[in-house]
Amino acid sequence: MSKKPKALRLSTPIPIPTPTLQDLIARGAPDAFESIREEILAVAPTDLRPVNLDVPRAARRGLTVAKRIEPLLPALSAIPDLDVPRIRKLPTYALALLFAHEQAIAPTPSEVHLSMLLDEAVPLRLDLLVTAEMLAHFGLVSPERVAAIRSGQGHADTAADLLALGVLLDEVWDEVEDGVVVTRAQVDRATPLSAQLQQAIGVRESDADPLAKPTNDRHVRAQAYTLFVAAYDECRRGVTHLRWHHGDAARIVPSLYVGRRSRAPSEDGGDEQADEAMDPSRGFEDGGHGEPTLVAEPTADAIAFG
Repeated sequence: MSKKPKALRLSTPIPIPTPTLQDLIARGAPDAFESIREEILAVAPTDLRPVNLDVPRAARRGLTVAKRIEPLLPALSAIPDLDVPRIRKLPTYALALLFAHEQAIAPTPSEVHLSMLLDEAVPLRLDLLVTAEMLAHFGLVSPERVAAIRSGQGHADTAADLLALGVLLDEVWDEVEDGVVVTRAQVDRATPLSAQLQQAIGVRESDADPLAKPTNDRHVRAQAYTLFVAAYDECRRGVTHLRWHHGDAARIVPSLYVGRRSRAPSEDGGDEQADEAMDPSRGFEDGGHGEPTLVAEPTADAIAFG
């Protein structure tokens, strides 16, 4: 009778893969959002905080900090006036924020429609423009007229160019149809496609009006963000109080607004590193829908963050 092989004993543990952002969203974010949906939607417009951070990065930090402070929760619970239930919900707020963010950045139907029109319009404009330039070279159409079309840039100019090219080629079609590669169907398509493209661009510009009411998904993201930041701030407040004499609160719960590090003189005349918090009113600009968008992701944290 053969002996059973001995189980292999590994000298080092097998590393567990760190879940990606998409893993987190797929596994827990939708459920987290649904579990506090009413709380999110109850955040008043006057209480909203500007979304002036890299949202996924901030939420990931919240998840890490929530895990890190678990051993401190009993001591935090003993601090008077500290909202410990809010702190305990930090991972739920973080996951819900991730879900709300994904919904907010998803393309709108108008954006999808515009993209589909451009996929057709851009190559059609090129085909018609090359044909018009060939005709201009041989003196069959006005070179100046074709040059004016060629100078256009951007989506709106693409729409205008299609109309101009459709009209130009239609005028000389009977004379040139046997000597060009483009078809009558392409020439006929230029004018209605131009109108559809102009309309789609108009809809997009209307959506981007900074005075327009924010879209529902963006508003909900701001509500979820407000709850998350409030919980994270409460967490920082508690840990700072608890670890005041240890001096490590900023390492346990770093600021969400860490910007750059500067050299600051210490009391004994030496130099010590000082974190300069990023001003929440800086680093973003109005990106439409009446809300700010991050211009650039904040610099890497100066504080080690596992």
